[in-house]
Amino acid sequence: MAIPSAFMADSVKPALIPAKFKLGRNGVLAYIDGEYAWTEDEIHSFPRFWCITVTGNPAVARDARCIDVERYDATPDDVPPYRDARTALGGFTYVYSDRNTLPDIYDACGSWNMLHLFVATLDFNPWTPQTLAANIRAETGLIVPPDIIVAIQNIPGENYDQSSIFGNPDWTHTRDRTQ
Repeated sequence: MAIPSAFMADSVKPALIPAKFKLGRNGVLAYIDGEYAWTEDEIHSFPRFWCITVTGNPAVARDARCIDVERYDATPDDVPPYRDARTALGGFTYVYSDRNTLPDIYDACGSWNMLHLFVATLDFNPWTPQTLAANIRAETGLIVPPDIIVAIQNIPGENYDQSSIFGNPDWTHTRDRTQ
């Protein structure tokens, strides 16, 4: 049974994220574009972060390892060009999505090649990648390899949501910390 190796928080108001996400292996998911984009100071106030794009613009692929595929954000059709931009840079694409949108993402991409999944459940269930992959198959018929599920956002909150990270979160990033 997999246990989380770290925890991550995200919020449209980064000042509301507790200091515990600056400690140990914990980190944050920082929005770099769209209506709720964080400032450079907000991003760099956390020592460990992943950046996420809500527009899916391939031009931000260097800075954002994750694409947010939700209602009002990027669409499943935005994933292939974003994935191609990330792949050209030598990186995997992390796709943040709820379970019901995964079949549309798979259809748009044609495979899981070069994708890692960050699945939102927001149901307080202590999922592991294995149990969530089984749930996705039962609910949607889609076969998702558990080893590509690297994060599960399962704890909603008033000020921030919390995700469990599985495996090495690899907090390395390309944004210049001196900006």
